[in-house]
Amino acid sequence: MVGKKLVVSEVEVLLYYIRQKQVYVPDSFDMRATCSSCHLNTFFCAQYKEFKNLISAGEKWEDSRVLQFLQGGLRHGIRCHDVDTIYMPINQPNLHWYLAVVNLKDWSIHIIDSLFTARKKQERIDLVQPMAEMLPHALQDVGFFESRPELVEYKQRTFRIVYEKKYPQQDGSDCGMFMIKFIEFLMTKDLQIRDCVQAKMDRFRYNSCVQLFTHGCRKRAKIYQSDDE
Repeated sequence: MVGKKLVVSEVEVLLYYIRQKQVYVPDSFDMRATCSSCHLNTFFCAQYKEFKNLISAGEKWEDSRVLQFLQGGLRHGIRCHDVDTIYMPINQPNLHWYLAVVNLKDWSIHIIDSLFTARKKQERIDLVQPMAEMLPHALQDVGFFESRPELVEYKQRTFRIVYEKKYPQQDGSDCGMFMIKFIEFLMTKDLQIRDCVQAKMDRFRYNSCVQLFTHGCRKRAKIYQSDDE
């Protein structure tokens, strides 16, 4: 992890650790928010063509893997019915990591990119577009609108996508760590996003290694207990 780009397996471990911290120290976190696996948007993209064909034919699209994530649990975070914000990691394979923030209250997806560039803007948006169109259908399948009747007006609407410009920027190969820290800082009550800067990335990487090692030791000592890990 230290000194190189983060790969999918490392990002998944760090996301899982954030979800675990939310369980163990809930007072420090926004409990109306959760973070998903980086595989979730991959599922949307892989199914997008089939989705378009089914919808145009008047048929139903469904993916059990997507529904499992939305229904929550220790491996998948708080269920979608109980949150207002879902932080979704986006991976351009072998190129770049960035963050999509799903705001369920105003039906928007905000792209937060540590390597903002007007030239790449549409490319980033295009990778999120399948989720913007498919997520409303998946939410309907898990009964989201029955538990959130105040949002039923959005039932048939595609999410609005906003490409943000105001977040800290990288000047190295730390897009994965920037994305992880964006999620952690935005979900944690006492952290300020302006402190998520390039100069601190090496320290963040080392701290993450220490925290994961400590978490593993506490699990072995049965200080933390979870049969679902």
